[in-house]
Amino acid sequence: MKPQTFMNLSGEAVQSYAAYYEIDPSAVIVVHDEADISFGEIRTKLGGGNAGHNGLKSITNKLGTKDFWRVRVGIGRPPDKMPLDAYVLARWSNDQKATLPTLIEHATHEVDQMLVNIQGDDV
Repeated sequence: MKPQTFMNLSGEAVQSYAAYYEIDPSAVIVVHDEADISFGEIRTKLGGGNAGHNGLKSITNKLGTKDFWRVRVGIGRPPDKMPLDAYVLARWSNDQKATLPTLIEHATHEVDQMLVNIQGDDV
């Protein structure tokens, strides 16, 4: 699902969807940007903190747990003391735009692998 709320309120949509379909938080997969990872890197993990990410704060608050899956897509740190919020909302460079199709493909592959592993655990 893709929440139609503001990112800072995404927990409302995630919690509502998970409750309606009786999805345990441990089966929720959230794909999000991660400033603490270099641009283009992708990492997955179960649980963890929110590192100041307001969308993750909202989801954690609404689900009542931090134990959901994350696909963390690296955006890197802002250059030259630029505020993080301005960096996140800034236009992408031409190099970043060129990398986007591959980045999306890799993130999609990570989600696919997580789903295969989850299904394998249920069999």
